Amino acid sequence: MNKRSRTERKAAVNLDPALRPVLWVAILASFVAFLDGAIINVALPAMSSRSGPDPNAGSHGG
Repeated sequence: MNKRSRTERKAAVNLDPALRPVLWVAILASFVAFLDGAIINVALPAMSSRSGPDPNAGSHGG
């Protein structure tokens, strides 16, 4: 097994300080997109059941 010193391991994960805000924005955007999808998947069925039958659903004359 390849053992690295503590400073080598720290250097391996060291990030340019200018890129840290970019990383946080990407993480936050990913979380918000996930949360939005979860909320929509829960809310849409509840909203459609309250509104009653869809007048546009069903057979269309042909």
